[in-house]
Formats: sequence, structure tokens, C-alpha cells
Amino acid sequence: MKNIGESIKKARLAKEMTLEQLGEKLGLQKSVVAKYEKNKVATIPRDKIKILHDVLGISYMDLLGISSNDTNNNDIMLEIENLKLDDKSLNRLLRYAKLLKEEENDKK
Repeated sequence: MKNIGESIKKARLAKEMTLEQLGEKLGLQKSVVAKYEKNKVATIPRDKIKILHDVLGISYMDLLGISSNDTNNNDIMLEIENLKLDDKSLNRLLRYAKLLKEEENDKK
């Protein structure tokens, strides 16, 4: 699983945007954007994920912390996008994915 915060920061810097500029696009204070980049927020709301995707060009897979290197993961992500989950369900899915990853890491 990728570091979501690093993906956001890398894409923001590539677009030469400040925390404040991205915050304005998201309708958030720059301190909240900084928390996103430092992974200090448990879940990012779906509407903010969409804006991050649109503004920064980050794939939904990266925003959900799923490695996009595997074709199977691409297929899974397309299926998830096609479900058109509401905010609550998407956040539950993200929390579940994080839980699975924690369990996977605990087994190592």
C-alpha cells in the first residue's frame, strides 16, 4: 500500500502549488492539507478525494493507497469506481482496506 500523504505532496509540488492554494481548491485550511500530507487524517472525504484527483491528477488508486503496479489492482479499482459508492461507503471501504493492510503488516 502506498503512502497517500506522500502521493498528495508529490503531486502538489509537481504542480508547483502551495498548501494554501490546494487548500483553497479543497475548501480547507492549509493546516488540514498538511495533515493529509502527513497522514494525520484517518479518512479523506470522498468529495475531497475527487477534487484531489481532478486538481492534482492523482489516480483514485493512489488516493486509496493501493499500488497501481499490478493489473489486477487496476481491475479492482475500476470495479470500485463503477460502484459509485456514496461518501459513507467509500470511507468505510478505505478504513477496511487500511485495516487489512495493518493485519497484513502484523503477520510479517
